[in-house]
Amino acid sequence: GTARVTRPIQTAPALSTLAALLSAGSPLTAAEVALATGCPRATAHRRIRQLRRAGYVLQAVKVRHGMRGPSARAYAVVDKNRR
Repeated sequence: GTARVTRPIQTAPALSTLAALLSAGSPLTAAEVALATGCPRATAHRRIRQLRRAGYVLQAVKVRHGMRGPSARAYAVVDKNRR
């Protein structure tokens, strides 16, 4: 197979994404993360994907009502202290 190239996570944008997710109090969609951080939606998706791969963010079980596809997915910060 082919090796997958992983970009390093840029610290400041990653922290702003994590801060948005933490301050929300409930899972956010990528569009909501984009709005909260002032970045384009595609950038929010990329940051969330990178944070998911690193184990900091997870996809919430529930999705937003009335929405379908990737837009309906909501994300939250992983609680590393839960066991």
